[in-house]
Amino acid sequence: MARKVILDLDTGIDDALALAYALGSPELELIGVTGTYGNVLVEDGVRNALAILELFGRTDVPVFAGPGHARARDSFEVLEISAFIHGVNGIGEAVLDDASLVTVEQAGQDAATGQ
Repeated sequence: MARKVILDLDTGIDDALALAYALGSPELELIGVTGTYGNVLVEDGVRNALAILELFGRTDVPVFAGPGHARARDSFEVLEISAFIHGVNGIGEAVLDDASLVTVEQAGQDAATGQ
């Protein structure tokens, strides 16, 4: 029986690979992705996650955008080193078409618990 998982990603290169591995694992059932900030802005990470899910034919996996910055801050900026390592688009400047998928307008933890 596969374990149900939700991945919390700031979909840069490393998280793009984690997403691909999770999709290919017979031991995991990916039931959702939540987007956070880190290697990229939330908007860029969510765009990358949606595009990768569509590329792998998994349009059934919902994606939820999280907050754009920590509550104790007014904003978030990608570190220069992160942009150097992951590229400006987060995935090493690989070109992916925009997904036809869109984010789900509900908090990820609420969707996972059925609230």
